[in-house]
Amino acid sequence: FLCSWKESHTVMAAILGHIIGWVLAIAIKILFLCLIRNLYMMALYRDRAGASNIINLVLECWHIVLAAGYMCIQAVCLFTTTTIAMGHADTALPRAFRKDLLMNEAHRHPFIQRLGVLYLMKLKH
Repeated sequence: FLCSWKESHTVMAAILGHIIGWVLAIAIKILFLCLIRNLYMMALYRDRAGASNIINLVLECWHIVLAAGYMCIQAVCLFTTTTIAMGHADTALPRAFRKDLLMNEAHRHPFIQRLGVLYLMKLKH
């Protein structure tokens, strides 16, 4: 509806353009990692330390750029949540809603994700 309504068409076109850009960037990263990882990694061990260090440096730069986008998405989610909850000023947020917010924040930490990958690789090999 918002894409076809003439008052919001330009804003929605810009938002859809950003979403398509982010999806393409992430798809390129995944493809890049799938192709490159086999060249310098053997299971959890690095065959070529120099190449691995360079790739890790590139990935850290990539994550710094993506962090800005992630922060914007989280700000929009927080703003939306606050706007929805404003009508219920006399009551606190429902417990299930608070649990969901905390669960999403806790499970997206990069160290927890990396630790999960290590444990899963340990189970696999």
